[in-house]
Amino acid sequence: MAKAGLAAYLTINARLGTQAGPFAFNRLQSAVAALVCAPRGRLTNEGTRTMARKPTARTEYVLFNVYYEDGSQRSNRKVPAELLGGIDGDEPARKLVEDQDREISGKSGMPPLRIERIVRVDDDVKQQARDTRRANERRASR
Repeated sequence: MAKAGLAAYLTINARLGTQAGPFAFNRLQSAVAALVCAPRGRLTNEGTRTMARKPTARTEYVLFNVYYEDGSQRSNRKVPAELLGGIDGDEPARKLVEDQDREISGKSGMPPLRIERIVRVDDDVKQQARDTRRANERRASR
């Protein structure tokens, strides 16, 4: 058995040259494994493979319901999450929505509406459920 291992070592050394050294067998194994393994990348419609890419950075948004002084409401206004979470809380969201409203009103020719309150969608849904539950409890207690 030792002769078979030595014969393989000498054969590999002969193919790779005298400078290959004792780790030549490991390098050859790695090269063979790379050839045998499935090619990387995604298969396209034409049957060719594309190179793998790094995933793109995704911008996370927080959704807000905006209530105006005239009683109207705009739902699911997107605000980048990176603006929120500081000392100011949701105040940057209010400023962003006001800026967007100002820009929209400038294009439409109508004056911007004044914002009464701005509430995160999750918080608003919870508050509506709480209000409904309390109203039902009041009706049941009568």
